[in-house]
Parts: sequence; C-alpha cells; structure tokens
Amino acid sequence: MFENRPVELTPALTTTRDLLLYALIVTPIVISFFFLKRARQDKRTRLDRVRQARIRALDPSQLVFFQWNGHSFEAYETLGVIPECTLAEITAAYHDQLTRGDRESMLFFEAAYQALLKSRSS
Repeated sequence: MFENRPVELTPALTTTRDLLLYALIVTPIVISFFFLKRARQDKRTRLDRVRQARIRALDPSQLVFFQWNGHSFEAYETLGVIPECTLAEITAAYHDQLTRGDRESMLFFEAAYQALLKSRSS
C-alpha cells in the first residue's frame, strides 16, 4: 500500500545549469555577507582601540574608578567614552553596551554608568 521511499528534502542540483546558477549567484552572496560582517567588526574594534588610547593619555585626576567583584575598573574606558563627552553621549554608550552583553555584563556596565553619574552630579 505505502512504499518505503526516502523523502528528498532539498531539490537536487543535477543539471549543469543549476550548478552554474548556484556558483554564480548564491556563492558570491554568501561570501560577501561574511566579509561585510568581518569588516564591521574590524571597524568597531579599531574605534574601541582609539578610544582606549585616548582615555589612557588623560590626566589621572579626570578618571572615574568603580569597584566590581573586588577589582577596580575605569568607568570611561568601560563604556568607551572620554571625560569631555556629554551626559547624553554617556547614556547612549551605556545603552549600546547593554544591547551587546549578557545579564552579568549588564550589571557591570550599570555600575560604570552609576559611577559616572555620581561623579557628574558632585
């Protein structure tokens, strides 16, 4: 009554035309996606390195430190901003960091943000 035939889930690329279309259309799209993603990541890490170098070159009296798990961290470096930035830029950097991290890192960035808010209010 019912035949035991294997079910083919994907269509087979059997003809030369199908293989050629796949090679000329699909492969470049997939490859370009990976290269564009890597280029965005490289650009982001270059910007982070520049920001961190600018922060390290600052006067130590401008820096704001906070404690997290028994260690001291610099709040401006944690959020990737400089001391001359506005409160709106600090808040934008804080929200940007929150979207990138997990629950544990959210608490870490919250501590850095609160330290900067406290230093700005005093």
